[in-house]
Amino acid sequence: MTTGIFSAAHLVRPGIIALLLMLFPIVGCCKRSQALRTSVIRSSIGFTGTVSEVHASRLPKLLPPADNTFIVNIDTPLTDRGKEFSHQKVTVRVERSSPVKPGNIQTGKQFVFLTRPLIYADSLAVAGDVNRSRSDVLSAVQQRDDFILQDRLTMARLIVSGTVLSIRNYEPDPAFQDGRKRDRDKREKRDESEKEETEQPAEWRQAIIRIDSVEKGRRPSTLAVAFPASKAFIWFRSPKFRAQQTGIWLLQVTDVEGHPAYTALYPLDFQPPDQLSRIRRLLGKRSTTTAGKDQPGKATQ
Repeated sequence: MTTGIFSAAHLVRPGIIALLLMLFPIVGCCKRSQALRTSVIRSSIGFTGTVSEVHASRLPKLLPPADNTFIVNIDTPLTDRGKEFSHQKVTVRVERSSPVKPGNIQTGKQFVFLTRPLIYADSLAVAGDVNRSRSDVLSAVQQRDDFILQDRLTMARLIVSGTVLSIRNYEPDPAFQDGRKRDRDKREKRDESEKEETEQPAEWRQAIIRIDSVEKGRRPSTLAVAFPASKAFIWFRSPKFRAQQTGIWLLQVTDVEGHPAYTALYPLDFQPPDQLSRIRRLLGKRSTTTAGKDQPGKATQ
């Protein structure tokens, strides 16, 4: 009996090892794909470029030359913001986590640079990652807008399409009154951004929405979306709504004047009606949900 168990254990162990060896490349591939996705989202200035000088800088007083700084000629812009710098020479500070390490970057070589602005002066300096020109990298750059929107869709508590019926002054939303009061201590904790908001009053208003479809979350009996009417700098980019406006709301739950409320404060949190099919694609929805088919209080998938 002991011999049989011993033999079985020796048979199982190689199988487990073989399975782990098969999984390691898959895990590594997933990590690389996620790292590339994150890099693409962060990079507002993407381009293919040719390295002109290594360990150099066009702005030596502001960004001293180092082993990870390079002067690069922008050959082909890959993002809209990159287009204004087409065929210019820029200074690139390569991140230590970059897929292509600084020691492997040589003069005359072409790479894909996924960067963000670092210094605007007589010349531009950027910082970011360097990739070899591969089809998966170029494809990921082309999907950048979808990646960013997909992150907002993931974060949203409720996503609906509909029409603004009316605008009114803000008042606490009764939909949040039953068992959804926030902890008082949490309300009293304000970070620096919240302090700044109190110095620039939001002038909160409320848009009453007629829901046409629910794309994510539970349908409320009524939907009131709080928004800042203020044009102060901190609120300037937040969507403003008007009666009869149609679109798609990606809603978060935010504290407004001490009460939880649905809000769409980020520019991408309100989308025009023609983006509905794109949003459904990014959500992975196979079927549509209309106002006539939804049941109040039922979760939609």
